Formats: sequence, structure tokens, C-alpha cells
Amino acid sequence: MKCFLVICLAAISAAFIVAVQPELPGPTTAGAQEPRGRQSVNAPANKSNKSATDRIEAELVKETSVDFVESPLKDVVAFLSEHHQIPIVMSLKKLEEASVSPDTPVTKTLRGIQLASALRLILRDLELTYLVRDEVLQITTPEDAESQLLIHVFDCRDLLAMQGGERDLRPDRLMDLITTNVNHDSWREVGGPGAISEYNGLVVVTQTAETQKEIERMLDMLRKAAGLEAEPGARVVR
Repeated sequence: MKCFLVICLAAISAAFIVAVQPELPGPTTAGAQEPRGRQSVNAPANKSNKSATDRIEAELVKETSVDFVESPLKDVVAFLSEHHQIPIVMSLKKLEEASVSPDTPVTKTLRGIQLASALRLILRDLELTYLVRDEVLQITTPEDAESQLLIHVFDCRDLLAMQGGERDLRPDRLMDLITTNVNHDSWREVGGPGAISEYNGLVVVTQTAETQKEIERMLDMLRKAAGLEAEPGARVVR
């Protein structure tokens, strides 16, 4: 009996020691919280604030070189899309209406020019054009492009702040300058679809993609001539 009591007391003492034993840190498991200051490998990377349209527009002014010999149009589009890492699609229905096949051969060699210029030269031979819409660069017909009006806002406060002339008349004079020199027949005042207005130095234009580009170029030229510092295309919201 005494031996039995001794064995029981020993078992109770061992159990108590195990119960109060502090838990030692073990290996990190998949669900364990990571130390502060370390980023999980599954954490999403920081996304750029630049929109898809902005990335395409930025790529259009970058330099490119091409050397196509009897290459199908669809292969030319695929090459430019992959080389410049931008989405380019062909409006197949519009191309079919214009009797232009995706397999139409393209022969063109160009060196050291902007992607936008290369596209215009390649597509002009096929009586096609392009525009940036719905976050992709679309290859389509001029008729389709002209039917799709885009709204751009041009920040012209720096140009309107220049000295000279009556301040209240400066916005009207700038808008007259635009409508007179950029695709004159395309504005609403002469029966076209384009519209232009101004609010506190911001010029709002509803026009085709090609006309919007011409306006942007003209405003950049005005700034350069006036000695105003601004990156090309930096003062336009698309």
C-alpha cells in the first residue's frame, strides 16, 4: 500500500511539472504571423498609379525600329504589342468592311522614329488608322475613328497667364487659335462634330483621337516658343 502511494505521488508531481513548463518557440508554420517589418511573399506588389491609357500614350512617343518584309498585318500588330508591352487589337469587323484582311502583307523598314509615327506610316498604306480607347490601342478605319469622339482636358493656365492683351479675352483667343489651325472643318461652328470650351484655364475638347493629338502638339509648340517649361503631353487629362 505504501509503495502504491509513493508511485501515485510521483506521477502527480511529474504531471504538474509538465503543466507549468513554459512553451518553447517552435518552427514557424504556414499560418503563423510573420515578424513585423517583413513582407509576406504572398503580399500583393504595389501597383502603379498610371492608368493603362497613360502607359499606352507614354509608349507611343518612345523610339522604335521595324523591318517587315511581306509580314502579315496580324504578325506586325503582335510584334509591336509584345515589343512595347501594350495591348493592341484589330477591329476585325471594321477591317472586314474595308476589305482589309489580317493577313494583308506589310513591307516597311523604319529606324529610330516614334512608335506613333511608325504606326501611322504602316497603317496609312492600308488606309487604316489607330486610336487609344477602352484602355487598348485599336487598329481600325478612319471612318470608325472619326465617329468616336473623345473628351480631353488641356491645362492651359500657364499659357493664359502670359503677359499681353486683355486678360478676359485670352481664353477665347486661344480657342480661336486651336479651331483655326487644327482641322478647321471638324468643329461644330462650321458643321463638324468637335466642341471646345474653357473653364478657369482648363480647355475642354470633344474631338477625334487624331485631332486631339494635333491640339496637344500645337499647345506643346506654343509652350516651347514661349519658353514655358513643360514635358510634352504633361498638361492633358485623357
